[in-house]
Amino acid sequence: MSDHICIQVYSSRNAAELDASLLNSYGIDTRIDADDLGGWMPGMSFGEKGVRLWVPEDRAQEALELLHQSSEESPAA
Repeated sequence: MSDHICIQVYSSRNAAELDASLLNSYGIDTRIDADDLGGWMPGMSFGEKGVRLWVPEDRAQEALELLHQSSEESPAA
């Protein structure tokens, strides 16, 4: 199993989970790490590190490209 690395830091668990879902749909394993009481308080982060999205190191570049493509295709708010 390859090592995972953090590719993105979010201010909320919901945003991290959306991106993780996208990456999972492309077969990329993801892990979310946050100090939000295990998801019981997803709107609050109790640490200063935010919500971190981790992927296997050997798929990090692909994951970043997919996230970049997704953000370019999203309609402006």
